[in-house]
Amino acid sequence: MKHFATLALAGLATLATAQNTTNGTDYATGLLAALQAANLTTLLSVATQNAATLLPVLQSGNHTVFAPTDAAFAQLDNATLSDNAQVLNLVSYHLTSGSWPVSRLNGNHTILTSALNATGLVNLPGGQGQKVVLTGTNTSAVVHQPTTNITSTASVTYQNLVIHVVPTVLTIPQNLTATAATAGLSALTGALQQYAPAAVGALTAAKGITVFAPLNAAFEGAASLIGTLNATQITNVLNNHVLNGTVAYSTLITNGENATTASGESISFLKNSNGTFVVSGNITARVVQADVLVENGVVHVIDQILANTGANPGAAASAASSYASVAATQTNVATGTGSPTASGSGGGASASASTRSSAKALEVNSAGGILAGLLALGAAVLV
Repeated sequence: MKHFATLALAGLATLATAQNTTNGTDYATGLLAALQAANLTTLLSVATQNAATLLPVLQSGNHTVFAPTDAAFAQLDNATLSDNAQVLNLVSYHLTSGSWPVSRLNGNHTILTSALNATGLVNLPGGQGQKVVLTGTNTSAVVHQPTTNITSTASVTYQNLVIHVVPTVLTIPQNLTATAATAGLSALTGALQQYAPAAVGALTAAKGITVFAPLNAAFEGAASLIGTLNATQITNVLNNHVLNGTVAYSTLITNGENATTASGESISFLKNSNGTFVVSGNITARVVQADVLVENGVVHVIDQILANTGANPGAAASAASSYASVAATQTNVATGTGSPTASGSGGGASASASTRSSAKALEVNSAGGILAGLLALGAAVLV
């Protein structure tokens, strides 16, 4: 171990000196010591291996690092650990902007921006880095992933870094189909795969999406209504579950705000002590799980199907124009904190309604195919 530590220090220190950074060698030496003191030897190894990429980022500005334990890294397969490109992507996802010690956290969602924006893994507007959803308790930071919460076991600081030690390696958000399967939205997954496979690409390729995904149980209550709809109406219903081309994290949703869906219809948001609600037509659905991250956006799980059959192509076109201008100036701006995760609601920093307008309506046949399959599957399974 002493020999390894010496080699790691030499690598970091040499790089820092070569870059002519102020006190670069001291910074590298201190960082090494901090990782060693926290028994993060595997992280130290992979960080040293990628020092040329990571050290300049770490030294610039304040950062919050989620540091997996040696045992956490040991859970990864050898193929992943031996592929340095994969390792670098993983480590980049654990490195986020801003200083977020436990003392700044509470039960509200905070959406952090990571250093990961690799093509093929992230497809967010404006070239933004992938996000991390964070809350906190009195003693720990808590990372929210689609099916589990990861609670830090210790937290340390080093100069400009807040380091939260975590017992599990964070999972990089996957595409919509994979996430739906992982999150237990089996009706959605089954419909996409069985009834509308061609439409999967339209959703996963979009640069920025927000999906309001109904629970499996929501199909039971809507089955009788769905049987009365024609293909065009079903298409409209699907589009009213999607904001295409924009990502509305819960922290960007404010009470009473409106957004324009991919069908051109307006949806609105209500927030109170009972939670956050999405209103579409005469249907009000409660958000039961907010900020489920996907490769190109976010999913909010809701308890009802938004069976609004309305459509307004003119509004959709206007929204597309409005969002195009917003997307051109999007950056990695921090979203601040949201509202209690128990209610799945959002809050904090807000954006204009046009920011969450749909950039364009999804292609009609593909979109209709998704929901037709989705609802048909729900009716077949649950009725």
